[in-house]
Amino acid sequence: MIDTEPGNRPAITNATNPPPDLNLYVVDSGRISDQDVCHFVGLLSPQEKNRLARLRRKTTRRQFVIGRGLLRTELSKRLSCSPGSVAIEITPAGKPFLVHGTLQFNLSHSRERVALAIGRCGCLGVDIEYASDGRDLLSIARAVFPDHEWHQMQSLCKDTLVKRFYRNWTLYEALIKAEGGSIHSVFTRPRYRSAMTENKNESTTGGQSRWRYRHLLLRGGYHLGLAARGIPDSVMNGIQAVEWIADTVPGIEGALSR
Repeated sequence: MIDTEPGNRPAITNATNPPPDLNLYVVDSGRISDQDVCHFVGLLSPQEKNRLARLRRKTTRRQFVIGRGLLRTELSKRLSCSPGSVAIEITPAGKPFLVHGTLQFNLSHSRERVALAIGRCGCLGVDIEYASDGRDLLSIARAVFPDHEWHQMQSLCKDTLVKRFYRNWTLYEALIKAEGGSIHSVFTRPRYRSAMTENKNESTTGGQSRWRYRHLLLRGGYHLGLAARGIPDSVMNGIQAVEWIADTVPGIEGALSR
């Protein structure tokens, strides 16, 4: 079991009986063998293989294959079909979606981690980031965050600044991925101000049509942001990132337990 940094609520548990409305998985790709990756390549559609061929960096290609293998495996369980037969298309904006069915899903990658959110809801977005303190975070914040947020960050100590930056970045990015759009064009919307407050939901009316947000700090220096619309508060408040167990996939038994 992988847990969070000391002082934080555990964020990853064993994948036994995940919640039915929204599931969140994290894979350490460093624990997936090359043989396992080859198995995942065989699950890809012709369109996905064409996209794979266009990727230049080996690490990017590997992350793409593992992410799609994870996605197809989890979708196939819910659709009662083989992973390779799941019909996935891409929107003009580049977001994958199911051709048949109402399941929502979103993938994210950072260094050796791959995250997948999947569930039955209106919109869904996830973002995972490794918190590197070697970047000029204040300059980035000034370029992309609202002015009031950047001003608040200037007075923070380094450790607090890193946590605040990546919390906000992952929450913003998750919502952008759920909706589509540009990181510069969305900060004026009220729900982005709501997403700034960790683990707080949008305070507008509308029942389950409201946006809900969750931030998780994972062990190893990773931050994860989740944005979803159309799920109960109880599901979002109780969500945990599950370590994906691959022993249900033929040919890769124990890939994550070595």
